[in-house]
Amino acid sequence: MTGIFAGDTKCLVFPVMCDGYLQLNYSDTNAAGVDIGLRGGFWGIQGNYSIEAIITPYDVNGYGTQSGGGVGFVDSEKTPPSLDQSITTSTTRDDYQSEVYFSHTARKTHKMMLFYNPNVQFYLENTTATNINQPAEYKIVAKIGNTIVESDTLIKADNTLHGYYDSDGYYEGLNTSLKLLDIYTLVSGETTVIELGTANNANNIVKGTELYNSSGTSLGIVTAIDGGELTMSQTQTSGTAYYSQPKEALYLEGLYKIGMSYHNTGKCILYLNGKKVKEGSVTATNFDPADSFIGQKQGDKTTQFMGELYEIAMSSRVEPSMWNSSLSLGEYDTLFYYRFGDE
Repeated sequence: MTGIFAGDTKCLVFPVMCDGYLQLNYSDTNAAGVDIGLRGGFWGIQGNYSIEAIITPYDVNGYGTQSGGGVGFVDSEKTPPSLDQSITTSTTRDDYQSEVYFSHTARKTHKMMLFYNPNVQFYLENTTATNINQPAEYKIVAKIGNTIVESDTLIKADNTLHGYYDSDGYYEGLNTSLKLLDIYTLVSGETTVIELGTANNANNIVKGTELYNSSGTSLGIVTAIDGGELTMSQTQTSGTAYYSQPKEALYLEGLYKIGMSYHNTGKCILYLNGKKVKEGSVTATNFDPADSFIGQKQGDKTTQFMGELYEIAMSSRVEPSMWNSSLSLGEYDTLFYYRFGDE
């Protein structure tokens, strides 16, 4: 079966470093004399429900520089300019709006809130350790009561394709995603500290960079840097180290349908593009009788959704909607539905 749609797809855009949300007012829906339940919105529902959204997430990491004297690329409205996250001089960071907005550490765990109620939240969360050559990457998270169900990192950055031969590249067929760093040796008396043949080569990496050997197998994560000595997250020997080629947030040009469903049997299931990606056990929790929000937890910029929101809906069923390009809902089980753009 095929879904057929006509016209341009429209969306509600939450720009980078914005302060925007939609408010679902409890008192408007649950006025005196209105039955709680489907007629009173989602606040009174006792059984199954699901939340789905079609989105294009933006890159909250920005593109960090490798020193405190500069700023990353500023040629996109979908990613903020930013400094390297390893910079610790507060006066340097305070010179840049995106560092002030996100704070030094909040960027790495920024929550892209799609739906917020004090008892039920649904969002994407950044999972990256650095922003040097590392666009934001996201996992899907549902929080019901005090229980969190989260997927692996699913929305990822891709290595940039180069139209020329890289003599320092590690190739699999015609493609390369790794670049030669240096020959390295294990520091005497250590098990996780390696020393590069040329100390200056350490300038190509930062804390959080993943290194690879000549077979393309991970050597682990760099946890500390001291000149040409690198402390790694796992035991090392000696050999040749490679690091990742430039990465690009190609997801900025894509559409994703993400969803969560709560089952009154005590489980929560997460979906990406209609495919189940995680299941977890939760405790039955009613919605808090309070205003709820789409786009952020009101007043908390660390939860601001930044991206394009095409559709978002909640229904009293647990099955994901049929299409990945639009949410197909039945009127009888719809708790709310927003579609942005021209009718």
